[in-house]
Amino acid sequence: MTATKQRILAVLAAVALVFGIGTVVAHHASAATATATGQVTGYQGLCLDDRSASTANFNPVQVYTCNGTSAQSWSVESDNSLQVLGKCLDVNGAGTANGTTVDLYDCNGTGAQQWVPQSNGELVNTNSGKCLDDTGYGGSGTQVQIWACAATSNQLWTLPSGSSTGGGNTPNFGSNVYVFNTSMSTSTIQSDINNVWNQQASNQFGTQRYEFMFEPGTYNVSVPVGFYTEVVGLGQNPSQTVITGGGIYTNAAW
Repeated sequence: MTATKQRILAVLAAVALVFGIGTVVAHHASAATATATGQVTGYQGLCLDDRSASTANFNPVQVYTCNGTSAQSWSVESDNSLQVLGKCLDVNGAGTANGTTVDLYDCNGTGAQQWVPQSNGELVNTNSGKCLDDTGYGGSGTQVQIWACAATSNQLWTLPSGSSTGGGNTPNFGSNVYVFNTSMSTSTIQSDINNVWNQQASNQFGTQRYEFMFEPGTYNVSVPVGFYTEVVGLGQNPSQTVITGGGIYTNAAW
C-alpha cells in the first residue's frame, strides 16, 4: 500500500470514529456467499428500487428514497445476481454500451444479470464489464444504467449486511459522508454542499454529523461550513487538494 493510501485510510478511519459518521468495515477476499437480503444503497443514500413494485419484464430499476418496502428488498445470490420480488437486476437487451438502461427481468443466469462486487463498492456487470451507475448523479426516481467503471460516487453501492463485497478493505462511512472527485460536475458538488449547509447553518443542538472529503484536484466551489460539519482534503500533501471559488468559510453569527 502506498503512503498516500495509508494516509487516506487513516484519516477516514479517524473521522468515522471521532464523529460517529459511519462504521469502518473490513471485508476480506471471498466469492459471493450465502444470500443476504435488504437495501442496496448508493449515492446520497438513495436505495435501489423496483419502480412501482412491478414484476413486469423491462420494468425500470431506479434510485429512490429509502422506504423499507418490498421493492427495495434485494437478495444477493451466490451466482452474483441481485433479485427483488422474484426477478433479477438485468442490463436491457444484454447491452454493453455506456448508458444502457438497467431494468427487471426473469432470472436466466446470463452475464447480463451477474453483478460482481468490488472492494471499492463498485458492482461490475460480467457481460459488459461496465459498472452499475446512478445516471448523472440523479435524484430520487432516476433509472440506473451501466457505464465505464470510474470509481465515482455514483457507482459505489452498499450491499445488504452479510453479503460479500469482494476483496480488499472497504470502508463504509454511511450516507452523511460525501466523497468528491474532479470527475463530478461542479454543480452536483455545490448542490450537495448547499443542502448540508442549509440544514446545519443553525443546527447548534442537532444530532446530525457531516463530512466533506475532497480527493486530490482543484474544485471551483464555495464551501460554507455549518455546525458539526468537517471538510478534509485527501492526499499525501495539503497542496494536492485546492478549493477555489468562494473557498471554505463559516458564518460566525451563530
